[in-house]
Amino acid sequence: MENVRLDPAARDASTIARLKGPQQVHEYHFEFQKFHITNTRAVHNDTDTVSLALKNGAQPAQVLIKHLGDVNNGDHLVQLKIGPIVFRDSEQVSLVTTVLNSGHKDQASLDEGLTTAANQAIDLALDEVPGGVLIEFFTHWLVNLFAVDCDGVVIGQRWTWSVSELKAHTDTHNPWVIEHAYHGTDSAVGCGGNSDYTGTWIVVRRRGPGGHG
Repeated sequence: MENVRLDPAARDASTIARLKGPQQVHEYHFEFQKFHITNTRAVHNDTDTVSLALKNGAQPAQVLIKHLGDVNNGDHLVQLKIGPIVFRDSEQVSLVTTVLNSGHKDQASLDEGLTTAANQAIDLALDEVPGGVLIEFFTHWLVNLFAVDCDGVVIGQRWTWSVSELKAHTDTHNPWVIEHAYHGTDSAVGCGGNSDYTGTWIVVRRRGPGGHG
């Protein structure tokens, strides 16, 4: 029988993957843990709803929403968590967080608006999001949820990482704790002044099923 040697370029993808061995797998947990209020947007209490959204690769975005109710200056636990998520090395990850002060809309309207805005944020081109701060974008998208002058977005953030970037960060710090301060848009006369919030996120990497680290 004649021996036939296939050119490497003609091998199918599954054969190439088998020859290379198992692809490295990473399992991650993402949490928007808390925020600290130095100054509320309203005169006294803000009425906050929080969304956390994650999209990896071609998968649909996961969106979690939590209604915190009335909050004043100080620390406030959120503890919205997404994970475990298993990534392949070639994927890109987007994490979007929104905190909205709006005490005069029903929860269904808030949930629908925040979910739509999270997906719009994920779809933005990278060069449209300097530093990933999206307060002005979210203010435009969510304006229909502002029933009174003191309503408004107090945290708006999108980060986009490659899996290799996530691995590098969590090689250095695991868990990786991110803190970021947000100064809100101008509030109307008679409100509590511009909001001043600081958010805290935690990213943890664990050994994935069948993975190498």
